[in-house]
Amino acid sequence: MVNKPNRAKVASAVAARAKKIRVLLMDVDGVLTDGRIWLLSRRDGTASEIKGFSAYDGAGLKLARAAGLRTGLITGRESSAVAQRARECEIEFVYQGRATKLGSYEEILRATGASDREVAYVGDDLPTCLYCSEQASRLQWRMPRLR
Repeated sequence: MVNKPNRAKVASAVAARAKKIRVLLMDVDGVLTDGRIWLLSRRDGTASEIKGFSAYDGAGLKLARAAGLRTGLITGRESSAVAQRARECEIEFVYQGRATKLGSYEEILRATGASDREVAYVGDDLPTCLYCSEQASRLQWRMPRLR
């Protein structure tokens, strides 16, 4: 018979880990946007990228900063819309065009003095999963075990 975790115990463990978070890092596409990338065709044959951001996320990011969290984003794409939204939301660390996120992550750790366990990273895609796998050996990153 498989032991089911006690919900109160799991909730308590999650709350304890959350209290230790000092830095909130995010991917952009699929996290701060719905994942769609709109390309607007131009007469000269070029295209402009358009992204949609949620006002709710912006409010949440401002609340996170007000609560003392340092915020950042690391994304593989380059976008002036992302740079503007980061300024509007007062996101401190903005790394664009970073297909490999490890270097940016390590720079943020040095700048903040935070440890891996004090960082929450929100991502939604395969490159993010590969990034976490890369960290598993290099930084001994472990997914939280709630027991």
